[in-house]
Amino acid sequence: AFALQVAEEGGLPFLALGRRKADQARELLQEASKLLAARSWGVSLLGLASSEARPEHVAAVEESCPPYAIVDARQPQLASSLEGKGIATYLKVASPEALPALLAGGARRFIFEGLECGGVVGPLSSFALWEQAIQKLADAKLSADEASQIHVLLSGGVHDRRSAAMVAALAQPLIELGMKVGLLLGTPYLFTEEFVSTGAIVPGFQEEALQADHTVLLKTDDEHGM
Repeated sequence: AFALQVAEEGGLPFLALGRRKADQARELLQEASKLLAARSWGVSLLGLASSEARPEHVAAVEESCPPYAIVDARQPQLASSLEGKGIATYLKVASPEALPALLAGGARRFIFEGLECGGVVGPLSSFALWEQAIQKLADAKLSADEASQIHVLLSGGVHDRRSAAMVAALAQPLIELGMKVGLLLGTPYLFTEEFVSTGAIVPGFQEEALQADHTVLLKTDDEHGM
């Protein structure tokens, strides 16, 4: 229901499958397919290839065939497979050094997600990652046609006018090359009325978020922070 609210306001909502059991993931995707049938929407697959539910998640995504997907940059073959089924797929890139190989392999949609993001994050701060990744794209010397196919989403730490202005300045070289640039937002939704009214979170969760004055990056047994 919240994804529908985002779509109706002009955003592109993504549903995170996380570590859901296979039957739960399939049920979620089937419900979303019906509710968002006339809208653009997508699904985010957990980056850890070791996840036991991963094969079932991939099968469920291929079955429901959402218009968009997000996968980890370490699984370019999965992205290519989903693209072959008509699912436009973004690769979540944590290291700018990976970009040349991804571009050479045909990838054209990227998410540059710094460590200020919620969830699984990479080792670099957002602005350091963005600046280096944008330079890599500029140095790739793509043709005008190739550049027009590039979609970049910047994520992490965009929370006010100043940070938004910094994003606009950083993105300008890509825009001048004809690439498409946007933002991936997650945490800000915690503070919307719709997030509670649609049941995505309970009121108490939002109340705790409103009372907080800082965030902490927790480390787990996985190879990334959460």
